Amino acid sequence: MECHDLPLVEALLAEANRAVEMQHFDEALPPLNRGLEIMGQAYLSPGLLDDSSLKLALAEKFQRQQQKDRAVYIKSRTLAERLALFQRQNRCP
Repeated sequence: MECHDLPLVEALLAEANRAVEMQHFDEALPPLNRGLEIMGQAYLSPGLLDDSSLKLALAEKFQRQQQKDRAVYIKSRTLAERLALFQRQNRCP
């Protein structure tokens, strides 16, 4: 993940948020998963205590249990938080 990847990841998050507004949780999951995949661990910095992988494991459990609204909520917040961390760490414009 590089700063030039930010617009794509932000667009994926926005796409997911639009789907959530219409309560189309099935449609929100693919862009969230893609955004998280692109982000990878690029948001990590030395000394950062990160529990987001546990949150994502919980989201996957919710998804398997057909509680997609809960899965989407967790994945969306996690992606947004990771984006913010990446931007601060890398001072992206």
